[in-house]
Amino acid sequence: MNIKWKNSVGRQFEIPEIIDLINEYPSCQIHIGTDSHFKSGRLIFATVIAIYSPGECSKYFFKRTFENRKHKSALSIRLLKEVQDSIETAELIRNLIEDKTICVHADISSDKKNKSNIVYDQARQWIMAMGFDCAMKPVSWASSSIADLHAK
Repeated sequence: MNIKWKNSVGRQFEIPEIIDLINEYPSCQIHIGTDSHFKSGRLIFATVIAIYSPGECSKYFFKRTFENRKHKSALSIRLLKEVQDSIETAELIRNLIEDKTICVHADISSDKKNKSNIVYDQARQWIMAMGFDCAMKPVSWASSSIADLHAK
């Protein structure tokens, strides 16, 4: 299934169009993150590709996927699914471009007081083992802010 990506105003894009935009800005940074919310019997996942080139470009694209559920799944399973979705998207982008560092953002806290910390080490090691830079809370803005907005 070919999932369409949308920009902030709802215009649809396909991955090749996003790659073309990335290639227009050789010094751009690529940030990818996913967040999810449980609403009305389904899990809504939003994955974001953010492109940032200081002084030149600041754009993002998102896709939403859904899983029907009667009950919320365990927090650790949901958080690792978010990380998996981000890594899969990052791998897709990495395979289509050259010489770009991609930072995967995870909506997971390093603070042991927070529930999401349960998978902090596992998620961080997974992202880094896949060859991506890693941003965790509180600096994981692609997942904690942009993806969060589109997962609601």
